[in-house]
Amino acid sequence: MTRDETGTKGAKLTGLIEFSTDSLVYIHGIDYVGVSKKFKNDDLQKQWRETALQHKNPDEGLIVRTSMENESESVFLDRLTGLRELHKELEVKASSLKAPSLLYERDAYLDMIISEMSGTATGELAIDDFEAYRELKKWIQENRKEWEISHIPGPKNIFSEWNVEAQVEKMAKKIVWLENGGYLIFEETEAFTVIDVNSGKFTGKVAKEATLFAVNQAAAKEVARQLRLRNISGIILIDFINMDSSRHEQEIIEIVKKEAVRDEKRIQVIGFTELGILQMTRKRTSPSLSEMTTVSCPVCSGSGKIESPETVAFRLERELLEHRKTDDEAVWVEVSKAVAEVLLGEKETYRPTLEELIAKKIFLSLIPGSTNAYSIKRFGSIQEIGRAFQ
Repeated sequence: MTRDETGTKGAKLTGLIEFSTDSLVYIHGIDYVGVSKKFKNDDLQKQWRETALQHKNPDEGLIVRTSMENESESVFLDRLTGLRELHKELEVKASSLKAPSLLYERDAYLDMIISEMSGTATGELAIDDFEAYRELKKWIQENRKEWEISHIPGPKNIFSEWNVEAQVEKMAKKIVWLENGGYLIFEETEAFTVIDVNSGKFTGKVAKEATLFAVNQAAAKEVARQLRLRNISGIILIDFINMDSSRHEQEIIEIVKKEAVRDEKRIQVIGFTELGILQMTRKRTSPSLSEMTTVSCPVCSGSGKIESPETVAFRLERELLEHRKTDDEAVWVEVSKAVAEVLLGEKETYRPTLEELIAKKIFLSLIPGSTNAYSIKRFGSIQEIGRAFQ
């Protein structure tokens, strides 16, 4: 799989047999060599391409990842040998099994953790699965990483102990506060994401331009961080606070580009529009955090807004007026409290007028909850509706 399923787009698959580590990808059945574009040293990038070409077989494809940049050739050969042996073992296993059979199953959970750890030089990891702890500790030692890992035994909830739940809740909020008092507002849509920068509580003690520039500087760094945390991809528009200095705009672009280097996804910073909006893109390879953890509200369909009591009440009144010439004497309507107050007026002063207009007596029952809605239950004689109403 080269791309996860996102929205209406299905997953992108390949028929090639591929085995990967954090520093080397081995592909059987293709003649190819690739080297990560994130190498900081162009000479090393060229050197690793030549090394891969020298040691690969004609029916092998190799992709040298960023974490291999400062490794030795012996480490490269060890990884390559291990991946070749794994492929041969599976070929032998496949010849002795009847199809369909499972040949090889990777631990996606461990792979995900290792992928995250390999992209960072140092860090700290706490895990409550002992077998996973042993595997990860072995990986850290073999790859000479400076990560600290600890096993948390017993019934403790790691998410509670490390305050993870609260952090995840914060990432789901639309507003993100900056340390200097400014704040960001995130609006995700299917087509693109808009981020609005506001000065908020930060007024500054110097000139206005310098104050706005300080807010935008802090916002540029936090935006880059939030894009990684929330895994926001696609087209991104950042509405920074307007600045008079074009030099300050260029400095904001440079901050965003500098922060983008830390991102594992490819980012392209296009520049400011005439309206002062920074355009950029971030490669989409998996759903965003909000797509994975939330669904559209069944009431507002994800818009964040519902119809007002006035809108719903006027629609109900129009629908009742359509039945004013029928022979029915009464109508039973179920409505929310807010809609009922608008429909009948304060202390039901409008009830006589409405009943005269529709030529029917109104029996009203309330729908529990805060949603503004109504339902016309039935029409009939006053006796029939009265008995049903009770």
